[in-house]
Amino acid sequence: MNDGPNKTDSQEDEAQMPASLIERIRSRPFLAAAVVLAVVLAVGILAAVLLRGSTSSPEIGLAEYEPVASDGEGASSDESSGSGSEKSPEATDTADSGDSNDDIDTPSDKNPPSPPVPKVAKIVYRLDGALWASNEDGSAAKKVADVDTGSFALSPDGTHIAYVDAASKTLHIATVASAGVTQIGPAEDVRPVWAPDSSAVAYTSAGEEMEVRTVRADGTGAFTIGAGHTPSFSRDGKRLAFIAHVDPGDVGNVVLIDVDGSNGRGVGVKATEVIWGGDGLIFAVNAARLGAERIVTTDMEGSSRELVGPNDGDKPFMYGSLTVSPDGSRLLYTAHGDDGYSRAFVLNLSSSETVALTVRRDTYPQAWSSDSRRVFFVEGNAFQGEATNLMSALTDGLGRAEVVTGAGL
Repeated sequence: MNDGPNKTDSQEDEAQMPASLIERIRSRPFLAAAVVLAVVLAVGILAAVLLRGSTSSPEIGLAEYEPVASDGEGASSDESSGSGSEKSPEATDTADSGDSNDDIDTPSDKNPPSPPVPKVAKIVYRLDGALWASNEDGSAAKKVADVDTGSFALSPDGTHIAYVDAASKTLHIATVASAGVTQIGPAEDVRPVWAPDSSAVAYTSAGEEMEVRTVRADGTGAFTIGAGHTPSFSRDGKRLAFIAHVDPGDVGNVVLIDVDGSNGRGVGVKATEVIWGGDGLIFAVNAARLGAERIVTTDMEGSSRELVGPNDGDKPFMYGSLTVSPDGSRLLYTAHGDDGYSRAFVLNLSSSETVALTVRRDTYPQAWSSDSRRVFFVEGNAFQGEATNLMSALTDGLGRAEVVTGAGL
């Protein structure tokens, strides 16, 4: 028996079809549950992404970078004895603000890092107010340049020494074989760094605003990269990383840039020092308050991990002197305080095992051996009047040996 009026087929279809999405959800409980679950999952994923940036390890990402102002010329003639000073317009007038990191060295199977350039078994050290070069065992020592104080670095091929005369705040490049010296120009007492193929050196220039500059090993081709300090070459020598627009020791934005001055970009990390190594880049992250310091490695896709944790003592210090072994397996670093003390450590980048090189006296790292098995360091605090010696030790802290008696900073 039919109690109601008869309905046509079209009327039945209209009665079965809700007029809106909400009505459809109400008419189908299982659909409503699925929608709620999808919303919850979406909110959870969004929260995870947002929280990722609030962890203790910095996350890499593009950031604004303001290139150093320029008149379009390289170092002036009175700043460099080389005749090849040059300047690329991209070095200062433009910066890449694109959204891609395709040009950055990304550790991956598709784009493996460049193999390290072989390093000769030579070392450089200061003794009796001069810089000397010798074999790694201290033999065949040769006096190269007279300079009492200042940072210095031996080229990977052992042919040149770049050094800063701290008294005159000037960078020089000395040829080891002839002991000939070329004056480059004003420089801060920050350790210069060589390109992996020894063709050029990058340094922190002195002036109204500190700038990162490069110059060829023969003293020509002086070139301004950007405002900042403490540069580091990539493993293939095609890029530089440095701390922008602050003084050495201060926290600033990390910048990556091609050696021709193009494609300058920030990476969204503030640090006091940066080098290539680990998962891509290694940062010394320091701050004014105790317990904020740490060393972090970050790859170019945004994944980061902490290598060394914060200070667990009662003395304030900063991490620094970051140096990666020639084979890329270990990191040499220091924890140093404003009173001049320095403690040196070797970190295995794959196992995270840390070894202390410091025994009883202050330790100041100098270099890695060519085979990456030993580290060289000055032992003794000259700032407090102690006698100093150039020492070496295996990466496990054993096999300590005195290389040059009396050698120091």
